[in-house]
Amino acid sequence: MTTRNDIKFRILINGGSVGWFCRDYYQSDKYAKCAEDETCKTTDDDYHFCCNHFNYCNFYSTNWFFWVIFFLVAFIIVGLIGVFIWRYRKKRRG
Repeated sequence: MTTRNDIKFRILINGGSVGWFCRDYYQSDKYAKCAEDETCKTTDDDYHFCCNHFNYCNFYSTNWFFWVIFFLVAFIIVGLIGVFIWRYRKKRRG
């Protein structure tokens, strides 16, 4: 098991960035098993460090969430442009 001192040392070596460590942990089988087990959530240092301390494991911190929001906003913008064009043409015929 990785201790908190090991994690802190790895982060200091990497210039203070936790992204690489938590990204690797979030994509590992260790996280998948720990996310389903309540006792693991309280005893695993990596889970506590990434998910509790830095909120890295929340759904809004994942790539798929950003892509869903991006395409949702793009769809709304395209829809609004379509409505404005339709209303403009309807008004011109009018």
